[in-house]
Amino acid sequence: MNRTDANIVVPATSAAGYRKLAAAGQAAAWDGIELRLDLMAEDMPEATACGQPLLLTARHPSEGGAAAAGDTAARSGWLRPWLPLAWGVDVEIAQAAGSALLLEAAREAGTAIVLSMHDFEKTPATDVLHGRVEAAIALGADIVKVAARTESRADVARLLSLFAAFPAQRMAVMGMGRFGKASRLAAAAAGSVLNYCSAGEATAEGQWEVGAFRDLLVTAGIR
Repeated sequence: MNRTDANIVVPATSAAGYRKLAAAGQAAAWDGIELRLDLMAEDMPEATACGQPLLLTARHPSEGGAAAAGDTAARSGWLRPWLPLAWGVDVEIAQAAGSALLLEAAREAGTAIVLSMHDFEKTPATDVLHGRVEAAIALGADIVKVAARTESRADVARLLSLFAAFPAQRMAVMGMGRFGKASRLAAAAAGSVLNYCSAGEATAEGQWEVGAFRDLLVTAGIR
C-alpha cells in the first residue's frame, strides 16, 4: 500500500466491479483494492496488473466466503496466478496450515501475508483474541487482521486493546454491526493499517462509504 498506516481498502466482489475500480487509476480515493476471488469463481478476471495495489482474498465459507471456496486446492488455484501482481494476500488464521504452500509461494513472490480472523456473531473474549493474534504471529503474518461483530462499547474497547497488547505487530482491526462504523474510525486512529470501505454497496455491516471515511480521516488528522 502507499502508507504505513491508515490505508483505505475497497473490496471488488465481481469481475465487472474490479474493472470499474481499477479504471479509477491514481485518482482513486482509496489506497488499494481487495480482490474477493471467492465471489468471482464463475467469472474470474484475467490476472493482470491494474496500476493499483491489490490485496488477494479467497475467503473460506466458515468466515464469510462463497460455498465454492471450501476447497483448499480451488482457493490456491484462484490466488496463485495473482501473487506476483499483488501487494498482499489474505488467508484466514484457521486455514493457514492447510495453505502452507500458497503462503510459501507468496513469500517467494514478495507478497505481504495477511492472516485474518472473522467473527460475524460477537467480539470474542480477550484471551481468545490474544490467542488468535499470537497464532498468526507464530505463522509469520506481516499483518494480523481481526474483524468481529461489535454490539457494545465494551466490544469496541476489547478490539482496540489489541493495539496496546501487540505494539510491535502491524494490525488491521475492524468491527461490524451496531458499532461497526465507530470501531473502524477509532481503529484507524489507533493504527489500523488496513481500513475497509465500500465504493458502492457495502460488503459488511458497518463499512463506511470510501469518500466519507477518507474525509473524516483527513479532518481528524489521521491522514
